[in-house]
Amino acid sequence: MKANRRDVLLLGGATLALAGCGDLLGPPPSPPIYILQAPAPLPPMARLPWSLSVIRPTAPSALNTERIPLIQPDLTLDYYANADLPDAIPDLVQSALVEAFEKSGAPTNVAREADAVHADYDLFLDI
Repeated sequence: MKANRRDVLLLGGATLALAGCGDLLGPPPSPPIYILQAPAPLPPMARLPWSLSVIRPTAPSALNTERIPLIQPDLTLDYYANADLPDAIPDLVQSALVEAFEKSGAPTNVAREADAVHADYDLFLDI
């Protein structure tokens, strides 16, 4: 069967109309990003004469993610839909701990182990 001119015009018009609808919908909204911050500063503490290295916490693979975990009442693990963290959970916990120790002013020096700073003590954590 041979397509006539009218069929080609109708098909072309329908294609253009469908292509135009794609702009109406637009891209899906990006998920919100939540930030983990160190708690408010503690009361002034005595200065400690040692330095501290905060080691990146170990975490099971289900928690070593940028997704926000949600523990269900039946103790199963799920994740919040359309919500992300700016970095993996162990990295966020490490950064928050370093920031909290820095705000306390207690240790002489606080750093991540990746900073390769000599430390008198290492802080190891499991999530």
